[in-house]
Amino acid sequence: MNCFTLKDMQVAIVMEYLEGGTLLEYAQNKKRLAEDEARIFFSQIVDAVSHCHANKVIHCDLKLENILLKSRDSLDIKVIHQEISFF
Repeated sequence: MNCFTLKDMQVAIVMEYLEGGTLLEYAQNKKRLAEDEARIFFSQIVDAVSHCHANKVIHCDLKLENILLKSRDSLDIKVIHQEISFF
């Protein structure tokens, strides 16, 4: 994410576009995840939470709606949320 201040003091925020939808939508469409898929997702979620904790950030709202797939044909995810707490 990048943030820019424009000449008229407006702020422009440039964020990454993730076209794959949420993990909730993915799971609902699939009805059942294969063990390999679940393992890939779980590993990435654990890595993301570990990264947050290492940087003294608590996620506070980890749920399937806050996990986005980068694209429709990839199992790569990003954990997102609007509000975070620092400790």
